[in-house]
Amino acid sequence: MGRLWLSALGADRPGIVAAVSGVLADLGCNLEDSTMTNLQGHFAVLLVVSAPDGVTAGALEDALDPVAGLFELVVAVRPLDDAPPRENRWDHETSHGRSPCTVRTGRGSSAP
Repeated sequence: MGRLWLSALGADRPGIVAAVSGVLADLGCNLEDSTMTNLQGHFAVLLVVSAPDGVTAGALEDALDPVAGLFELVVAVRPLDDAPPRENRWDHETSHGRSPCTVRTGRGSSAP
């Protein structure tokens, strides 16, 4: 079994989770981890999926095309590297002198 990550973004509508999970079940995939959120009416989901041999990232993305079209989702599926996550992926000391981020606090203003 291979592991894949899947992301889907679009306007929040009833049935998205059922449709995506239905495709996963039809292909024999297992949902290992998930996070979902609603951002001001827009739905975002990130999934980690184990897939049977032969179910590639491209095959899963193709199988999700009808769901993506029906719900107007942007879907991406990629292989998941089995390497453990590195600690502290954003280290200010290695940011090459750049500020890690700029936060927009209002029209035309920013805070480092």
